[in-house]
Amino acid sequence: MKSDADIGKLPFLRGVISLLARFKHDTNAATAAIFAILLPVIIGFGALAFDVGVWTMRSRQAQGAADQAAYSAAVAAGLSTDGVTEARAIAASMGFTHGTGGVTVDVTNPPATGAFAGSTSYWQVTISQPQNLGLAALFTASTPTVVARAVAGNGGGGSCVIGLASSGVAVTFTNNSQLQQAECGVFSNGNVDIGNSNNVLIDADLFSGGTVNQGNNAIVTGTITTGLPQFADPYAGVTAPAATGSCIPEVKNGGSFLPGRYCSGFDLPNNATNQVLNLAAGVYYINQKFKIGNGFSIRGTGVTLVFDVPNPSNDVRIGNNTSFDIFAPTTGPLSGIAFMSTTAPNPSTFTFGNSNSISVQGAFYFPNSTLVMNNNLDSTRCTQLVAFRVELSNNATMRANCPGSGIRDFAGGTIALVE
Repeated sequence: MKSDADIGKLPFLRGVISLLARFKHDTNAATAAIFAILLPVIIGFGALAFDVGVWTMRSRQAQGAADQAAYSAAVAAGLSTDGVTEARAIAASMGFTHGTGGVTVDVTNPPATGAFAGSTSYWQVTISQPQNLGLAALFTASTPTVVARAVAGNGGGGSCVIGLASSGVAVTFTNNSQLQQAECGVFSNGNVDIGNSNNVLIDADLFSGGTVNQGNNAIVTGTITTGLPQFADPYAGVTAPAATGSCIPEVKNGGSFLPGRYCSGFDLPNNATNQVLNLAAGVYYINQKFKIGNGFSIRGTGVTLVFDVPNPSNDVRIGNNTSFDIFAPTTGPLSGIAFMSTTAPNPSTFTFGNSNSISVQGAFYFPNSTLVMNNNLDSTRCTQLVAFRVELSNNATMRANCPGSGIRDFAGGTIALVE
């Protein structure tokens, strides 16, 4: 079968053949002179058409190599191996060896350009190679360079819930909790308890380093795997940048707020003047307390709330019918984290109260505490729960695979080509 490039050349070749046939029977000296003048041009265009076809084919080969190399770099990074070495090895196996024949295989993490620039969950591979001019060198002095670029990385998380505790129960489902359309898995270093609570439905796969206690009234539609090796904390080593600046006074009413040190925290009563909190992008350091009355709306994009509360069991209280409309930052040291706690040691508990609406893209990260979600996680966004122990009740609809969200995963998570 003729390629597109071959088909594109047919009209040109037919024209050359026709011209040569006419020249054979033409005794006109002027025709011969014209043909002599045009012959180098005709040959040049033919050479250029051939060379362009070669360059196009090489460009496609380079793009395929860049795609495979970027994907392999992201997988290798998830397995704690050298992403640069792996990417260049894959590119070499496909005919593009770094440093040979003018080939450059540039591997960067995070990407320097594009929609995922600065996001450490993504790897960028750019392959470039100068091309031989061939006969086209007679008509052009510039040397074309084939350039192919690809970006791959964690698509947003294969894990919706991660219980980090290695002993005892690390993940609990109670009180009619339903994890629906999860598109991701539940991972627990310790045991999983879904007991005999009525109407518990888990529409996800369960992976446990311990055991799974599944009562007669609990339904798990996915597979259950137990006795697995311990899962690594995907956010291990993440620390909030040191808080700077003067203390911001205690917040008593809603309004618009800037990131900074809220040394006295938030204490918003039910009868607050304004029940809407608009948070500008940045990190909010919350000390002492975070008490939110009924019916508040908390909104922000590029926001991380960092809790450093001595007694969160008493001083973190969120009233009924409160809604969270939060997007975590997608770049920087807190990429993908919407809420986190520095409180230690366990068994401190953070509870997000009843009848709340949680529409959050990002992770709740409480590595030293128990995270209790007594509310509705119902969103088209990607939400991830990572805590020492996780307790869920009521309903949760959780998604994964949100490229660019910054949400992290451990080895085995969802890797995807995104550019």
